[in-house]
Amino acid sequence: MSRRRVAITGQGIVSPLGNDPATFFAALMAGRSGIARLQADFADQLDCRIAAQADFDPQAHFTRSQAASLDRVSQFALVASSQALACAGIAPGDLDRARSGVALGTGMAGSGS
Repeated sequence: MSRRRVAITGQGIVSPLGNDPATFFAALMAGRSGIARLQADFADQLDCRIAAQADFDPQAHFTRSQAASLDRVSQFALVASSQALACAGIAPGDLDRARSGVALGTGMAGSGS
């Protein structure tokens, strides 16, 4: 049996507790919750009006046409991936795809698309 080592070299996150690893972990350590009253236009039509929403502006990361062509979960994944590469000190063009991988976690994201 061959043993392969894995190294986590970068992290990225978009979440209700922050949109970068430092902010997210600081909020966790402070015991903050990302759950709040839902501020969407349709909230009054829902039975449950609380949610954990990410404060995320796609225009800060994508052109208008790029943002329109990506669903919200894809936007989150691309931003978090860019953060992870930057954290690892890897330029996207320098990535060794044969020796690289991504772990992505989500809860219900993309269920509508």
